[in-house]
Amino acid sequence: MRIAAVIPAYNKPDLLRLVVRELLRQTAAVDTIYVIDNASREPSALALAEYGLRPDADDPLCSEASAPTPGGVCRIVCTRLAQNAGCPGGFGVGMDMAMKDGHDWLWLLDDDAAPVDTALEKLLPHAAQDVAALASLPRLPDGRLIATHRARCDRAKLYPGFTIPLAEEDYRPGKVRDLDLAAWAGLFVNAAAAKAVGLPMAPLFLTYCDLEYCLRLAAYGPLRLVTDSLLIHHMDEGYKDRVRCKGLFGTGEFTARRHLWRTFFITRNAIWVGGRYTTRKLRHYLTVARIFLGTAKKILLYADDRRLRLRLAWRATADGLFGRFDNAAPWRILAASEAAPEERGADRPD
Repeated sequence: MRIAAVIPAYNKPDLLRLVVRELLRQTAAVDTIYVIDNASREPSALALAEYGLRPDADDPLCSEASAPTPGGVCRIVCTRLAQNAGCPGGFGVGMDMAMKDGHDWLWLLDDDAAPVDTALEKLLPHAAQDVAALASLPRLPDGRLIATHRARCDRAKLYPGFTIPLAEEDYRPGKVRDLDLAAWAGLFVNAAAAKAVGLPMAPLFLTYCDLEYCLRLAAYGPLRLVTDSLLIHHMDEGYKDRVRCKGLFGTGEFTARRHLWRTFFITRNAIWVGGRYTTRKLRHYLTVARIFLGTAKKILLYADDRRLRLRLAWRATADGLFGRFDNAAPWRILAASEAAPEERGADRPD
């Protein structure tokens, strides 16, 4: 069995080094590590220069080296993209490379999610050919469980809630539990399943791309949580910037202006994924209409920047309903409102 790890990297060089170091310490062998540099400010090849990564003479955006592991030697391949393709785009590039190189299982890891040394060893006994994917158990560095990253779904009621938390006993040591959702970090994908259902959907920039891919993988076989396989996720718990705005009829709490582009992608992607995979289409469309009208009412009564917020909310809702994936749209709308450059987002995909 040949195993590849795939890591999209974006502006976290210290954590990327940690993740690669932990992969090289695995008690079960990782054959190749594919680092997909999403146009980071510091090229990931430089961040990993200690492993001897050097640009390829025929392709200056690709670097390759080898590093020792407890079981032998691991190949490290770093490919730099011309622009930020987000997690799904980065994973898609790396998965495609890994499958073309003949790997059987693909371990998807964020650039801030470090597996403990036995994580892969604990996954392998459950890597049956009829299984679509396995998932490690994610915890924060302080030991807290990241429960939202592993969940079940009710396809009759996907939007807006999507997930059903697992029971506490599902996280006990030694458990193997069926899932509907596993966030990217620590998802161990059967290459046969990836070939059958395709690569992650790159236009789903930022969010809900992992849910969409898990729902697609379910057409091949089960997705299972292996609680003995542990992953430490040094995730940023930010992006919860809320402000109180003074409107025509009082004050209300809203997303800060500099994060409105995030709200756009969250809204659009959630509506599209919900509509694509729900078993109750009419309920979904009625729910979308109810939530949009409630949001519009709140904006009109209590928000500042009412025109901007309404334009973004309407465009995100319409794009989600009609499956339009113009990822430059929120920044065009913000630019048209004369938003400051820093408000247009450093993580834009175009």
